[in-house]
Amino acid sequence: MVKQATAPDLIEMCVDIVQERKERKRVKKIAVFGNVGGGNSTLSKQLADMTDLLWTPLDSLKYKPGGGEVSHAEFKAAHDALIKQDQ
Repeated sequence: MVKQATAPDLIEMCVDIVQERKERKRVKKIAVFGNVGGGNSTLSKQLADMTDLLWTPLDSLKYKPGGGEVSHAEFKAAHDALIKQDQ
């Protein structure tokens, strides 16, 4: 029987991997993907806090303050700028 990992187990495993690779200057960014409402933002924020990596929720690029969606061109430009950052 395979034991299912809990969220804290997964976070601990991810942090260990990131810390080890960050020490070797190999990890500068992490992308977390998942279903809407699946805890992606929560996991990402916890990883950022534990590893001192920058946390940028994509919703902050995709939506204007108040909830209006930005154009695809605006989103792409902001996303491209984020990807080019050193951290």
